[in-house]
Amino acid sequence: VLVENFRSGFMEELGLGYGDLAESNPDLIYLSIRGMSEKLSSKPGHDLNFIATSGCGDWFLENGANYSSTFADVLGGVFFPLTKLLLHLANPNRRGMHLIAHADEGFRNFYLPKAFESVKRETTEFSQTNKADSFEKLNGSYPNSRFYRCSDDQWISLQAIQMKHWEQFCKVVNRPEWRDRAEDKSLVREMEKLFLESPAHSWEALDPERKSCLFRVVPWKEHLQESSARTHLSLDPLTWVGFAPNRNLTPSPSLGQDSFGIAHELGLTNEKISQLLGAGILAQTQST
Repeated sequence: VLVENFRSGFMEELGLGYGDLAESNPDLIYLSIRGMSEKLSSKPGHDLNFIATSGCGDWFLENGANYSSTFADVLGGVFFPLTKLLLHLANPNRRGMHLIAHADEGFRNFYLPKAFESVKRETTEFSQTNKADSFEKLNGSYPNSRFYRCSDDQWISLQAIQMKHWEQFCKVVNRPEWRDRAEDKSLVREMEKLFLESPAHSWEALDPERKSCLFRVVPWKEHLQESSARTHLSLDPLTWVGFAPNRNLTPSPSLGQDSFGIAHELGLTNEKISQLLGAGILAQTQST
């Protein structure tokens, strides 16, 4: 297995692209972790931006701006691709292939209330016991890494945590005097007032290349209209979260298909197995 943090064309330039390596090792599983999917796949972004473009951002922000320790990075960039990888490795008929995982798709996949509350609770506990600067930079305390509400009551995400992105942001909003205030907490109030002057679309339009990591939070209804989400969810919901159908993989066994064999391997007698089947403790494939 080879895992790479995807940058378009970079591995190919090194002679380490999937096409190059698969010739030497056809069984290679090549996992590329990307940030955003579909039309935004070539744009730079960070954690809050992945939430914004996922189509689930307005759910995430239902009760106001929420912050966590890189929620989308961890769920969409780690757990989700790891799940894809393990599912592929577990299949007895697996073959070498190029797996691609997008962080924004992964964020959708793991947008479950229980997971959200768990991570949120852990984040609260961590913030109360650990005042590490690295966490503070991502918890909404600094102006360069926040969600901001706009005049149309929609949200926009800014995660200009790298200086080049922050400088670009200061340029597009015509605030050169902010250049040295990326981590000045007192600037948050000024920026909140600034973003309330115009709708989210207007702010995003200032930087069409997204070099400032400024992304509008795409509402769910718009996500359905502007992307392939409606088709995916209607035909095969798993494709919406990045699990494309693969006809080469072995289908899962039917319920109870191996119950008898496994019970025998455990040393159970036929009589005991019959009792367990009769009690519903063991399942058995229904004959057709």
